[in-house]
Amino acid sequence: MAPVVELSVDGLAYRGFATILYDILDSLGVPTEEIEYVCRGEPGPDGFKGHVVVHLKVPASEFVPVLRAFETLEVENSIASCVQSVSRTALRSVMRDAHDYLKTGPYRLLPAALDLNRFSEPQITDTEHAERDEVNP
Repeated sequence: MAPVVELSVDGLAYRGFATILYDILDSLGVPTEEIEYVCRGEPGPDGFKGHVVVHLKVPASEFVPVLRAFETLEVENSIASCVQSVSRTALRSVMRDAHDYLKTGPYRLLPAALDLNRFSEPQITDTEHAERDEVNP
Protein backbone atom coordinates (compact mmCIF):
# COMPACT_ATOMS: atom_id res chain seq x y z
CA MET A 1 0.00 0.00 0.00
CA ALA A 2 1.39 3.39 -0.99
CA PRO A 3 1.77 6.14 1.61
CA VAL A 4 -1.00 8.69 1.92
CA VAL A 5 -0.04 12.22 0.88
CA GLU A 6 -1.69 15.39 2.17
CA LEU A 7 -1.50 18.73 0.38
CA SER A 8 -3.34 22.05 0.37
CA VAL A 9 -5.24 22.94 -2.78
CA ASP A 10 -6.63 26.26 -3.98
CA GLY A 11 -10.40 25.77 -4.07
CA LEU A 12 -10.85 28.83 -6.29
CA ALA A 13 -8.75 27.19 -8.99
CA TYR A 14 -11.61 24.71 -9.47
CA ARG A 15 -14.24 27.46 -9.87
CA GLY A 16 -17.91 26.41 -9.79
CA PHE A 17 -19.36 25.90 -6.32
CA ALA A 18 -16.06 26.97 -4.71
CA THR A 19 -16.30 30.42 -6.31
CA ILE A 20 -19.89 30.85 -5.15
CA LEU A 21 -18.92 29.67 -1.66
CA TYR A 22 -16.10 32.23 -1.44
CA ASP A 23 -18.39 35.04 -2.66
CA ILE A 24 -21.11 34.22 -0.14
CA LEU A 25 -18.70 33.77 2.75
CA ASP A 26 -16.97 37.04 1.91
CA SER A 27 -20.33 38.86 1.90
CA LEU A 28 -21.06 37.35 5.34
CA GLY A 29 -17.80 38.61 6.83
CA VAL A 30 -15.87 35.34 6.83
CA PRO A 31 -12.13 35.88 6.40
CA THR A 32 -11.81 33.98 3.10
CA GLU A 33 -8.01 33.94 3.25
CA GLU A 34 -8.41 31.44 6.13
CA ILE A 35 -10.54 28.97 4.12
CA GLU A 36 -8.53 25.79 3.71
CA TYR A 37 -8.95 22.86 1.30
CA VAL A 38 -6.71 19.92 2.25
CA CYS A 39 -6.50 16.97 -0.14
CA ARG A 40 -5.45 13.45 0.94
CA GLY A 41 -4.85 10.40 -1.17
CA GLU A 42 -2.39 7.89 -2.54
CA PRO A 43 0.05 9.35 -5.06
CA GLY A 44 -0.02 7.90 -8.55
CA PRO A 45 1.85 8.58 -11.78
CA ASP A 46 -0.57 11.34 -12.82
CA GLY A 47 -1.60 12.82 -9.47
CA PHE A 48 -3.69 10.87 -6.99
CA LYS A 49 -5.01 7.38 -7.67
CA GLY A 50 -8.12 5.80 -6.24
CA HIS A 51 -10.24 7.76 -3.80
CA VAL A 52 -9.36 11.32 -2.91
CA VAL A 53 -10.50 12.98 0.31
CA VAL A 54 -10.84 16.76 0.47
CA HIS A 55 -11.27 18.32 3.90
CA LEU A 56 -12.65 21.88 3.94
CA LYS A 57 -12.13 24.17 6.95
CA VAL A 58 -14.11 27.43 7.11
CA PRO A 59 -13.59 30.01 9.89
CA ALA A 60 -16.44 31.75 11.72
CA SER A 61 -17.99 34.95 10.43
CA GLU A 62 -16.93 38.18 12.05
CA PHE A 63 -20.37 39.79 11.56
CA VAL A 64 -22.96 36.96 11.43
CA PRO A 65 -23.08 35.17 14.80
CA VAL A 66 -25.10 32.20 13.51
CA LEU A 67 -22.36 31.34 11.02
CA ARG A 68 -19.84 29.45 13.13
CA ALA A 69 -16.60 27.85 12.00
CA PHE A 70 -17.14 24.42 10.46
CA GLU A 71 -15.38 21.58 8.72
CA THR A 72 -16.64 19.12 6.15
CA LEU A 73 -15.14 16.50 3.89
CA GLU A 74 -16.03 14.54 0.79
CA VAL A 75 -14.58 11.49 -0.98
CA GLU A 76 -14.48 11.31 -4.78
CA ASN A 77 -12.27 9.93 -7.56
CA SER A 78 -10.60 13.22 -8.48
CA ILE A 79 -9.54 16.41 -6.76
CA ALA A 80 -11.81 18.51 -8.99
CA SER A 81 -14.92 16.44 -8.19
CA CYS A 82 -14.02 16.41 -4.52
CA VAL A 83 -13.56 20.19 -4.34
CA GLN A 84 -16.94 20.70 -6.06
CA SER A 85 -18.70 18.20 -3.76
CA VAL A 86 -17.26 19.60 -0.55
CA SER A 87 -17.99 23.18 -1.68
CA ARG A 88 -21.58 22.25 -2.50
CA THR A 89 -22.02 20.61 0.91
CA ALA A 90 -20.58 23.71 2.57
CA LEU A 91 -22.90 25.97 0.53
CA ARG A 92 -25.92 24.02 1.73
CA SER A 93 -24.80 24.46 5.32
CA VAL A 94 -24.10 28.19 4.91
CA MET A 95 -27.39 28.85 3.11
CA ARG A 96 -29.29 27.02 5.86
CA ASP A 97 -27.50 28.75 8.76
CA ALA A 98 -27.38 32.27 7.29
CA HIS A 99 -30.67 32.21 5.36
CA ASP A 100 -32.02 35.32 7.08
CA TYR A 101 -28.96 37.30 5.93
CA LEU A 102 -29.05 35.97 2.35
CA LYS A 103 -32.76 35.71 1.53
CA THR A 104 -32.99 39.16 -0.07
CA GLY A 105 -29.58 39.36 -1.78
CA PRO A 106 -28.24 38.08 -5.07
CA TYR A 107 -28.11 34.47 -3.79
CA ARG A 108 -31.70 34.30 -2.56
CA LEU A 109 -32.64 31.67 -5.18
CA LEU A 110 -29.62 29.46 -4.53
CA PRO A 111 -31.23 27.20 -1.88
CA ALA A 112 -33.61 25.78 -4.48
CA ALA A 113 -30.75 25.07 -6.87
CA LEU A 114 -28.64 23.35 -4.20
CA ASP A 115 -31.36 20.92 -3.13
CA LEU A 116 -31.80 19.03 -6.40
CA ASN A 117 -33.74 16.20 -4.73
CA ARG A 118 -36.59 18.57 -3.91
CA PHE A 119 -36.35 20.74 -7.03
CA SER A 120 -39.72 20.55 -8.75
CA GLU A 121 -41.69 22.22 -11.51
CA PRO A 122 -43.58 24.59 -9.13
CA GLN A 123 -40.26 25.81 -7.73
CA ILE A 124 -38.94 26.44 -11.23
CA THR A 125 -42.05 28.45 -12.03
CA ASP A 126 -41.72 30.45 -8.79
CA THR A 127 -38.06 31.13 -9.58
CA GLU A 128 -38.91 32.31 -13.10
CA HIS A 129 -41.63 34.61 -11.71
CA ALA A 130 -39.26 36.07 -9.10
CA GLU A 131 -36.64 36.77 -11.75
CA ARG A 132 -39.21 38.33 -14.08
CA ASP A 133 -40.64 40.49 -11.27
CA GLU A 134 -37.14 41.70 -10.44
CA VAL A 135 -36.47 42.75 -14.04
CA ASN A 136 -39.93 44.26 -14.62
CA PRO A 137 -41.16 45.61 -11.24
